[in-house]
Amino acid sequence: MTISKTLSRTVAMTALAIGLAWAQAAAAETITVLLPSFGADAATKALTEEFTKDTGIEVQLQTMPWDNIRPKIVTSMVAGTAPADVIEFDWSWVGQFGAAKWFTPLDGKFDQALVDDMPTAGVFVYDGARLGIPYANDFRLHSINTAYLKQAGITDLPRTPDEIIRDARILKDKKVVEFPISIPLSATEGAATAWYFTTRMFGGELFDKDWNPLFTDPASPGYKALQWVVDGLHDGLINPAMTGMSDQETTAAFAHGAAAFDIAGHPYDLAIYQDKQRSTIPGLAALGLTGADPSTLRTIGLPEALAIPVNSEHKDSAVKFIQWWADHQAKIYTAVAVLPTRTSALKALSQDGQLVGGDDIAKYGAFTQAIFAQGTPPWYSEFSSAASATINQAAKGQISVDDAMKQIAARAQSAMQQ
Repeated sequence: MTISKTLSRTVAMTALAIGLAWAQAAAAETITVLLPSFGADAATKALTEEFTKDTGIEVQLQTMPWDNIRPKIVTSMVAGTAPADVIEFDWSWVGQFGAAKWFTPLDGKFDQALVDDMPTAGVFVYDGARLGIPYANDFRLHSINTAYLKQAGITDLPRTPDEIIRDARILKDKKVVEFPISIPLSATEGAATAWYFTTRMFGGELFDKDWNPLFTDPASPGYKALQWVVDGLHDGLINPAMTGMSDQETTAAFAHGAAAFDIAGHPYDLAIYQDKQRSTIPGLAALGLTGADPSTLRTIGLPEALAIPVNSEHKDSAVKFIQWWADHQAKIYTAVAVLPTRTSALKALSQDGQLVGGDDIAKYGAFTQAIFAQGTPPWYSEFSSAASATINQAAKGQISVDDAMKQIAARAQSAMQQ
């Protein structure tokens, strides 16, 4: 009798355990996450498995080359289906996708302390709504060959655009390097981005709050920024070959000693310069930032975020994934080299010796602001294409700076009316 009761109890408990397991399995939610190519790494898969262990939410990863993600999003959303529950969201898409109302507003779903820890968080606000949480950092700053400066007897890093020109003249006159300044000037996005950055370097904005262009006046920062570049070319401080080079190519040139200043560099370039397989200047480069008023330094942010389509059927779980990803940025960097957007994560990596130039990256990253205070406009791609092509023409001497600024302004205003 006792054995029978015990056996019955055991069978009942086993059945209950199996039932609970089945119920939990049935209740477990699966979300899809669309990431760029790094998502295919085994390390990324391990991270999502850790998320599943922590939350019970399964993750189905989808990955594709970065250039293919935007068309995928557009095609899916036009068809009324979510490309994934959590998706890659680039800063340059904010205006177009925000106007289309394709993304779930995230206001109130994350602590303000988290948002405040991300200098680029404002980039993903459109029409007052927060549409993404930045996870991959990118901003612009200078890379400086300190060995060249030392060779020329220059003891301090430049603090203003004028001081860069002053130091470049010294370097050229002393024949330390033939073309001291590197900046991308081909008819590519890199040239437009470099102009946005140098406009900020001169202390200005591209548009006012009503989207009126601010760069056609010769006294404006945007005008001065392009004039600074054209003068540098005229004076032999910038290599004319830059008119055919992208930002990746100018970085590679700097890595092999072709310049003393890479004006619109990336925060992660220092790791390239330290790599003897990709650079001839390991240990000789530093990061810097200048401003017309060096007491108020500013730079531009070009981050990538995670966002949730409005037609996702698993929004709560998607929010949990984004929160987990934000909470583990330092770990994600060590796994797949995605530069954190959180200042605290950058500082932690720097203190642990895991981030090359980490102190400077954290310091200069704190000066990051959105390129457009109102949010990236829906017509950004047309404006950017016009800016890059026109800057290239001005750099080649085919048109004047004055004509270039007027043409870019006209193209911007035309794009706004479409």
